[in-house]
Amino acid sequence: MTQPDKQISIHSPEKQDKKPGLSRRLRWVLILLALVAGTGAFISLRRSSSGSDNSNKNPGTFTVRRGDLTISVTENGDIKALNSINIKSKLERSTTLIWIVDEGTYITPEDVNNGKTLVELNSSETKQHVIAEEIDFLDCQADFAAAKEAVDIQKNQNESDIEAGRMKVRFGLMDLQKYLGASVAEELIAKAENSQNWQDEISSFVYDPNLGGEALQMLRALNSSIKLTEAKLARAEDKLEGTQELYDSNYVAEIELKGDQLEVQSLKIQNEQDETAKELYVKYEFPKQAVMLLSDYHESKRELERIEARARSKLAQAQAEFDKEEAKYALSVDRLKHEREQLEACTIRAPAPGQVVYA
Repeated sequence: MTQPDKQISIHSPEKQDKKPGLSRRLRWVLILLALVAGTGAFISLRRSSSGSDNSNKNPGTFTVRRGDLTISVTENGDIKALNSINIKSKLERSTTLIWIVDEGTYITPEDVNNGKTLVELNSSETKQHVIAEEIDFLDCQADFAAAKEAVDIQKNQNESDIEAGRMKVRFGLMDLQKYLGASVAEELIAKAENSQNWQDEISSFVYDPNLGGEALQMLRALNSSIKLTEAKLARAEDKLEGTQELYDSNYVAEIELKGDQLEVQSLKIQNEQDETAKELYVKYEFPKQAVMLLSDYHESKRELERIEARARSKLAQAQAEFDKEEAKYALSVDRLKHEREQLEACTIRAPAPGQVVYA
């Protein structure tokens, strides 16, 4: 393949210009002709004044008439167009010439309006490049649209994840308040943030007068069970005392006495169990449940921070992918535009009226 280096020009024939020395030479020629003419007239007058003696020697007479004096001048020089347009191919790759307009062809304004072709180059290779760039453009366009959708999806997903994390924080706080009451829960949170030994002091919250929630309800149930057992024990002991007096007086049987004694022993055991249940709750169950709920609340807050960090990271990745695909898409648009311009450059059309001259 060879790159055609032929260059054509369109010249306007309205005006022509000669070399700068041509007018100066023409003036000198006219001056010399004027001198010759003056000399000839002077000689003719001298001959006519010499008398009839020389009349037989006159070679002939001429009738004087008014008319144009034709002067022919031969001079070397180049003719240049007043206005000219140099046309070059903008095709960047090598190709072959298919057709070119004949030199000397006159381009009319109508030819310009109709887009008359001056040069036709082989465009087969350029068409293949255009098709390849169009395919690449469609791929880049699809990737760019997908990256944009990915950014929007990630934003929505981040909002959902963050909102779910915030709900866990709220629910964690609500669970702690439900167990301890709002006042004691806030006090416990503050102590955990400001003291390193807060877990050693958590058992003291069970005696807080502002204690509420499930912990207070559990303490009330344990205390009620203890009081009820104590009341039953006191009544059983009174009954046993009366039964013992009757038994001593032989008014009741021994079996009845043993029954009352068994009832007293059973209630004593129940009372001890109730006291132990309260002690176990105050010493172990209450702090364990409070610490667990407080830990869940703090963990929900830390998880929210992790969710927000992951959301920022994922969004940054999606945005970076979007920026990359956007740059690839813009580059594919420029390449496709360039190849289409190259295809258009395979056909050179008349830009203005005039005469075609090969450069």
